[in-house]
Amino acid sequence: MSLLPPNSTTQELAIEGAISRATALPSPTRKLWNVETCPADLLPWIAWGQSVTAWDDAWNESKKRAVIAASIEVHQHKGTPAAIKNALIAMGYYGVTVVDTRADLPPFQFDVDLGVSQMPSDNDLDTIRARINEFKNERSQLRNINLFSLFHDGVIASRDGTYTRVGVVNV
Repeated sequence: MSLLPPNSTTQELAIEGAISRATALPSPTRKLWNVETCPADLLPWIAWGQSVTAWDDAWNESKKRAVIAASIEVHQHKGTPAAIKNALIAMGYYGVTVVDTRADLPPFQFDVDLGVSQMPSDNDLDTIRARINEFKNERSQLRNINLFSLFHDGVIASRDGTYTRVGVVNV
């Protein structure tokens, strides 16, 4: 059945036929734009579409999916300690605490306490710092990232804002 008038040209009828065949093709858009069902090789495109800025192709698939899934909530709370915490948790870190109310902290400076099972590489720490700077508010400055062992008591390392190594303890 054609929606075109009876005096349609051959070209118009051909275009209508081509369009009707194209719309009959299955379109798995819902599957492709769902972070849980999307094929792994298309995850970078979903990340781009949801404005995920911290991305590493070397991450495993579950970490990539977690970062994408958390992106909407993280963007809704951008500029708050909760956004920093959620962004780092999405990257697979636990025991994340944003400390901005201690008496010894200068105004508008904060520390991030991060629980780790092993010492992150310098590349990982750069990614962590970039993620924190992306989701913090503009007026505040990151002072230190304190790495706590999840399996031992106490600080295993502390990194100031420029990532100078401070007393790294091998665990």
